[in-house]
Amino acid sequence: MQGLVAARFRHYEARSGMPLLHDHLLLSAKALRPDGKGGLVHSEVLFEHAVAASLSTTSW
Repeated sequence: MQGLVAARFRHYEARSGMPLLHDHLLLSAKALRPDGKGGLVHSEVLFEHAVAASLSTTSW
């Protein structure tokens, strides 16, 4: 089995109780390895690429 599953949780307050709209995103990414077995995608590498992609589209 391979694929990507994402779950988003929306929060309307910070832990302090102050208003702060923000989302949390949980990812589960599975792929086939070259040996044919299934495995998880390395999440730190996925995060680094996501940060790099977001920086390239941000205009200041």
